Amino acid sequence: MAGERVTVTWGKMLISPVQYNTFDVGPFSLETEVLPGETAEQAMARGYAILEGFARKTYAGKIEAFRAALGDAKKAMR
Repeated sequence: MAGERVTVTWGKMLISPVQYNTFDVGPFSLETEVLPGETAEQAMARGYAILEGFARKTYAGKIEAFRAALGDAKKAMR
């Protein structure tokens, strides 16, 4: 129903690009309102799409930082 509020959560993802080294993305939550003419499920899908886009951007930044840190560690070991 329009005006109803729904909460969508993107759970924590633990990513291990190389053995024994990890980083996480999430968890993220978003509360949104069901818009007129929209079902709660549609509002949740809209919120989830927002969270997915945010998680992808967060992952891209973290994986790049991870690669840079790994490169710095390799340089320090030489």
